[in-house]
Formats: sequence, C-alpha cells, structure tokens
Amino acid sequence: MIVSDVHLWKSKGVNNIGRIVREKNIDVVIVAGDLFDEPIEISSTRTIVEALKRAINAMDLHNTRLVFIPSRSFHDFRALFTKPLFFKYRDIDIVVIPDIAVFKIDRCNDYIVVTHGDYAFRSGVIAFLLDIMGIKLFGRLPTGELLRKLYSLGRNVWLVYGHSHIGYIDYSRKIINTGCWKPMELLKVIKISSSIRGITIYCNSYGYLEIAPITTI
Repeated sequence: MIVSDVHLWKSKGVNNIGRIVREKNIDVVIVAGDLFDEPIEISSTRTIVEALKRAINAMDLHNTRLVFIPSRSFHDFRALFTKPLFFKYRDIDIVVIPDIAVFKIDRCNDYIVVTHGDYAFRSGVIAFLLDIMGIKLFGRLPTGELLRKLYSLGRNVWLVYGHSHIGYIDYSRKIINTGCWKPMELLKVIKISSSIRGITIYCNSYGYLEIAPITTI
C-alpha cells in the first residue's frame, strides 16, 4: 500500500490507513513524503524515532512494515538523509529512505520507483497547477514526466510520487500520483482500478495506491 501527503496533524481519518491494512492484510505500507504537515527539526535520531512513533499510533498501524521517504521541501524532517535508517516499534519494522525507494515487481522485469516529487519542484503549488492542467488538457502528469527525466528512468520502471495532490495514473508513460490522503473539496480525485501483467493497481479518493506483489530491493 502506497500513500503520500498524509499531512499529520491536518488530515482527518488517518486511522483508516491502519484499518485498510488489516482488512486487506497488507504487509508493507510505503509513505511517499509529507507524512507530517509541519517541518520537524532534527536534533538526533531519537527525534525521528519519536515522531514516527506518534505517526504510527495516529495511523493505527499494527503488524506490518513501514517504508518512509521524507519530502525535502516544506514538511517532514528538516535534514536530508545520506543513508537509510532502520528501527523497530512494537510489531512494526520501519525504514526511512532518503529521496527514492526502488522496488522490484515479482515475476516480471518491471521496477517501481517511489519518491515524494519535490525533486522536480520544491513548491507543491507549482506541481499542483502543472499536473491539474496537464491532466485536464492532455491527460498527462507534467511533474511526473520531469521526474522521470531527472531520475533517468528506463521504460521498465514505474514512477510513483505525490506532492501535487493529484491522484492519477498515466499507463502509457508509467507514471502514478497517489494524490492526497485528505480529499480536496475543489478537486474530484480520479478512481481507477486496473490490472497490468497480473499487478493490481487501485487509486482511491483518499489518495492511496495498492500494488501487489512487490519485493523490496
């Protein structure tokens, strides 16, 4: 399960993340940035651990794994990581990964790259305006297309990002935006359910993406 832009403590119903995990027996939750709404100053590793403990409790997560890719702009932690951070809280294994996380899809040659999206534009407003206009006019995600170029992603790589709060799947260019966990009043988030090579992809109105099966590498 991939979510982004949860924006604790500004969003309501974030405990539904844990409910969905239990109902669907999801073994890995990937958060693609903006888990927190406020910037968190890092004084030590303990600061990160304590913040994520509060987030896990708010999302009501149990018996799963959490992969967190912090944003590098106005939210999350006020420092860039140079290497992953691993720790355990209750029955949850947690890893914090800088910038991007790469996953291999089982039984095929495709990969999934997950990132927040602010490597293209630090401002989420710019990303929002570009993506909403791109979808309405051309059925495309310009921010995602720029990210694909910046990361030099090959044709066998799916890009999943957030940041612009626009939930959309571009099958031809292999770009997915998970949207925002809190439904936006002025924007009807697109609901899509499909199957690609046996891989189920579903983007709901709350802004989460379900992909199965994948393997962390």
